[in-house]
Amino acid sequence: MTISHPKPQPNGSARRQYSQQQRASAAVQANARPLLPTTANGEEAAHTDSWPFQFTKGLPHDARGFVAPEAYRQFVHAINAPSPYSSTAPFDVPLGPRDALGALPPERDFDDTGLQHTFHCTGPEGTPLHVRNWESPRSGHVADLQGADADDLPMPPAPSAGTDELTAEMAEVYGVALLRDVPFTAIRNSDQTPGAAGSSPESVQAALNQLPWFRPEEPVTGIFADIGEPLSEPEKARRAARLRGRSALDGHSIFRGSAPGSMTGPYISQFMLAGTTKNPMDGFIKYGVQTISQKIATFKPRLDYMGDWHSWLDVQNGANPRRLQELGGYAECLEEMPPSELPPRFIATPRDLASYVRIDALYQAYLNAALMLLGKATFDTGMPSGKKDSQRGSFATFGNPHLLALLTEVSSRGLKLVRRQKFNYHRRARPERLGAMLTLVANNDLDGLPACARQNLIRMHGELHHTGLLDQINAHNMQQLSHAGNPLENRGNIGERSLLLPMAFIEGSPMHPAYGAGHATVAGACVTILKAFFQMFKSESSWEPLTLADIGMDMIYEAEDDGSALRDSGDLASEITVEGELNKLAANISIGRNMAGVHYYSDYHDSLRLGERLAVSILEEQMFTYPEPWDMRLHGFDGEQITIRNMATAGGLKPQVDIAGQDYREWLGIGTHRVAHAYV
Repeated sequence: MTISHPKPQPNGSARRQYSQQQRASAAVQANARPLLPTTANGEEAAHTDSWPFQFTKGLPHDARGFVAPEAYRQFVHAINAPSPYSSTAPFDVPLGPRDALGALPPERDFDDTGLQHTFHCTGPEGTPLHVRNWESPRSGHVADLQGADADDLPMPPAPSAGTDELTAEMAEVYGVALLRDVPFTAIRNSDQTPGAAGSSPESVQAALNQLPWFRPEEPVTGIFADIGEPLSEPEKARRAARLRGRSALDGHSIFRGSAPGSMTGPYISQFMLAGTTKNPMDGFIKYGVQTISQKIATFKPRLDYMGDWHSWLDVQNGANPRRLQELGGYAECLEEMPPSELPPRFIATPRDLASYVRIDALYQAYLNAALMLLGKATFDTGMPSGKKDSQRGSFATFGNPHLLALLTEVSSRGLKLVRRQKFNYHRRARPERLGAMLTLVANNDLDGLPACARQNLIRMHGELHHTGLLDQINAHNMQQLSHAGNPLENRGNIGERSLLLPMAFIEGSPMHPAYGAGHATVAGACVTILKAFFQMFKSESSWEPLTLADIGMDMIYEAEDDGSALRDSGDLASEITVEGELNKLAANISIGRNMAGVHYYSDYHDSLRLGERLAVSILEEQMFTYPEPWDMRLHGFDGEQITIRNMATAGGLKPQVDIAGQDYREWLGIGTHRVAHAYV
């Protein structure tokens, strides 16, 4: 037998030339993405000098919660300044009350008459509160060398005051705040398990179903109603997604995600409950030679925050009481933690889920899901090595390290992408601010509100009051005002009624605007990577999804109502798909933030799709770096069939993204090409 000599490797010069050509091709592809404009909802321009619906947190406010106009203008200018080498400092912005600890106010060139100079509240025994910083307000200016840049992908306008959608979104966060300590099993059953202030899953569901947004046969007002436009395409998509063909909210759709599978089976995804050991009910995930427990530390039940005006206003002025809140019986300010009053538990209630998403490592839920799937599922059959090849295994490429590294990559890029939307375009107020504006309406304290904003808030208040939710919120806030577990002293109100949103976190929302949502963007990106890498379908030629039973996850679990253990939910593993549980995982993490009170539903819905587009753009560019054909297939969050492939053509390999039945460039726009650009 004659063995020929192996061919020599290409010399360094040829290899470098090839690499440069591939990188150049990827850059050409990236630069070919269309310029897709982001359109805000117009409220910032319409309500100049009061900005009742914009994010103003951390800036100086007056006693009624209105921001100093010049401070807000400085804030916007500092965010949007094109370069840190401009003639003024890039972030020379007033932060917090003048006399607060930790505040770094510059010389103020505006009249601050009426602004708060100190915080109302203190910590225990008069301990003063410090001031928080804004979180990465200029990261939207940062460029990336792989995937869509922060300014490449758009989001549609956020729902605005006066629309039925925003009224429904506010009702929803009020409703879930009242049910924060009710087990998910009771919410799924729509039963009469008591929540706060006489509420129950049954009563909250009935209250929400009074609103036109949740009754698909009812006409509703949209963002462009004042110019006679019907609902925009994004509004139609969000409304349809809430019910997925139902005539009203029920136990399987209330507080749930919208992507296929999110409304099937238990509320919490199996990827946040089950383990990978011989007994999955123990909830231990193998992590090399270590294990990760699915049990979590959780906040104390029946204790909410910021339901009084003084603590709400302090937080708007940047107060940072975060370290005063206990998690699972542990005071975060203590270096040596005492034994926990609350043992770790499986996620059983909205408060548990809110606890998880307060201090998670952002992509940790998807890392856990990846570890679970690596022991159960196989990689996509379109990969050039591994299952498809009898001799080449996958590791450095198309293997575990490749996948795990991508989860972190898309997370970091997703945060920059969404902060571009948050800070540079929308600056949408968090729900805690809208609750304050409704409190002013309830107390007939409307001075300073523009006529249009006043009219919209009065209408919203009337519709919400009709549901009965506002009386329950007021009763709950009054009860919480005397709760001995709240460590803040000197709490109090400015009126007889408080419609402030009860918050799971003592510091309220993070120091960045609501829309889009960071957790949801990262969820969309990471889950898209998981769906792309793992085989999701029963064969190479079929789009029929694999079920959990198909990959050996034979039992469906849910937490006992006290979170102490897992039990058989009674659902069939043969009816729940792997893709569906990953979609549910993304919804759990994203909507868990709503359950804490820091986001709206539209923040989840649109940000999830923003993260999805980002992940696809990264995979598309990576195709250029591999010298052989391969492909990935997955369903998008709207159920569309997505194929990302490196095609062999006469001219060489050509990466391509195919969205079945849709134009890829329009798909990247998340429906923004169908938005009437009334407010550019």
